[in-house]
Amino acid sequence: MLRLDIGVYRITNTINGNCYVGSSAKSIRKRWKNHLSNLRRDVHRSAHLQNAFNLYGEDVFQFQILCSVDPDLCVLFEQMFMDKLKPEYNLASIAGSNLGYKHSPEARANMSAANKKSMQNPERRAKLSAALFGKKRSLKTRAKISAAVKKQWEDPKQRTKMCETHTGHTHSDETKAKMSVAQKERFKDPEARAKISRALRGRVRSPEHCENIRQSKLFYWKRKRAEA
Repeated sequence: MLRLDIGVYRITNTINGNCYVGSSAKSIRKRWKNHLSNLRRDVHRSAHLQNAFNLYGEDVFQFQILCSVDPDLCVLFEQMFMDKLKPEYNLASIAGSNLGYKHSPEARANMSAANKKSMQNPERRAKLSAALFGKKRSLKTRAKISAAVKKQWEDPKQRTKMCETHTGHTHSDETKAKMSVAQKERFKDPEARAKISRALRGRVRSPEHCENIRQSKLFYWKRKRAEA
């Protein structure tokens, strides 16, 4: 049975006729409440709509359901209405996409701070870890990640930034134990050992790198002797 609160909607400025078109596959009414909440708090993602809301006030904006459709067809019909109405307050020209949308520096800073704060929550980290555990990425995805990481390391500023981030960081005993077990399990796999061998074959270490390895080994054996 078709639900009437699933489909495409329009938010119209009754003063100048400018509008915003969107869709919801769950509840249009709840989506409108979310829009209104963000607009009232001056944090709406559409800067054009937010500026108009601040200028004209809440009362001049009219909310209207354009059509009710099956959840799977929401984006398709949203695009059809966007092509027809040319909504001035939509930042992206493609339905269901952020293409063309750019966050302000302030918004990016707020998102970064919020993400860092959420990652300090042990429960949040545990949920993310559980969600990703055992998940295998496709070859295409792994290739993209590899290319992105290599590109980052080609930038001296980025390398310095990443090194500074990890400088002075000490893993807990529990984390070190988990890393040790994971590394040992990895080396039990002949395919993994062969892959590492191929990656290191022919690589020439810099004098600085060799010295770092030497110092690490000296520190390791010094600690072992102290523990004996």
